This record gives sequence, structure tokens and C-alpha cells, in this order.
Amino acid sequence: MLYYQPQIDMVTGRVVGVEALIRWNNPQKGFIPPAEFIPYSEQTGYIIPISEWVLKKAITQKRDWESKGYPQIKMAVNLSGYIFTEDSTFDSICSILNSMNIKPGELEVEVTETAVMMELDKAQISLNELKAMGISIAMDDFGTGYSSLNYLQILPFDILKIDRGFIQNLTNKKQTYIYQTVVELAHSLGLIVVAEGIETVEQKDFLIMNSCDIGQGYYFSKPVPAFEIEKLFEKNF
Repeated sequence: MLYYQPQIDMVTGRVVGVEALIRWNNPQKGFIPPAEFIPYSEQTGYIIPISEWVLKKAITQKRDWESKGYPQIKMAVNLSGYIFTEDSTFDSICSILNSMNIKPGELEVEVTETAVMMELDKAQISLNELKAMGISIAMDDFGTGYSSLNYLQILPFDILKIDRGFIQNLTNKKQTYIYQTVVELAHSLGLIVVAEGIETVEQKDFLIMNSCDIGQGYYFSKPVPAFEIEKLFEKNF
């Protein structure tokens, strides 16, 4: 099933997007986190039908919200690095996107540094192709790798998502300076800055004062089913 976590405009406080997050509710074991079943699905090839299902489900849900009168927002989905390793796999994803008539600005694809490292050349071609379709590209979990700055130069990113590890340590002066430098760099490159893992009002206030564009985290809402997102829409629009 898909859960959704809202993304909040840090100036207006409005919901401007949601990230679709897959959850597996096993009848015997209950909810199994993606960190446990996604690696297995990549090894076995099941990641392909899973990715196809997530894309279809997420876009369908977004359009269902719009049919109920809620304003248009951006839907963010995560793509596994496995998608970039085989041309046929990526072609399958593109075929789905084309069949759903994705409008510019409607969909955001999030990829991690680890994902693009798997097949950098292919990732570059694939991400450029997605961008040509009007899809926004986000670097997810920025700051968890070693070569992120280089990827910002060579890959067509629109959005920079700062990892929660940065956000949790903003009381550290050195970490604060690094954060401010990253935001300044991102904005100079024309990127939108999203902070992940916001949990306290102090973190939120710091991020607002330091030019963060969009926030995401338990301070605003944990990932919730679609009907819970509708309640947030009613409060925020």
C-alpha cells in the first residue's frame, strides 16, 4: 500500500506536495519497512512491477484528490537505482508515464546518490529524458554520500532534499554552517531546497530563518493513508 507524507511550504505553511511511500503490510509480520523488502525486490527483479504499481497508484491518487476539488500539488515518488541499469526497465517506466499523460510539474522523481552511482552514464541519460517529459528531478538524502556536489553539476536536478541527519544536528555550530553553505549553493544553482526529518518547532523556525523552501517530517505529519491527507488539505487550503 502507499502512504503519503506532506511537503509544506515553509513560508505559507500550505501543503504543496506529498511523497508517496510504499508500505508492505504482511499478514503474519505486520508492517515491514522498505529497507527490508526493497533490496530483495531489486535482487529478484520484482522492483520493476513494484515501481510500475507505485507510479500508477500515486498518479491515480493525485488525480482523485483533484477530482474532489483539492488544488493541484506535486506527487513525489522514489526510483530505485535498478531502474537505470537496464534500458528495457527504464523504457517500461517511461511507457507508463506516457500512458498517463503526465503534465509538467505534476510529478517529482527522487533518486539517491547511491542510485545514480550504480550506472552514472545511464542515469544521466535517463534523468534528462524524464526532465524532457516535464518531470522534476530531486536528489534525495543529500549529504549521506561523498560525491554529491559533483552530481549536482552533471545531473539535471531541480530539487535538493537535505538528509535528516543534517536537520537533527542543527544545534552544532559547524553543522549549522554547513547547512547554510549547502542552501546557498543550491539556490545559486537554481534548486529548490527541501529539508527532511523536521521534528521540532525549533528546527522548523531555524529552517524558515535560513531560507529553506519546503519542509517534510513528523513535525508536520508522519506518512499517512490517502484519506488522512485529505484532512490536511482541508486545514491548509
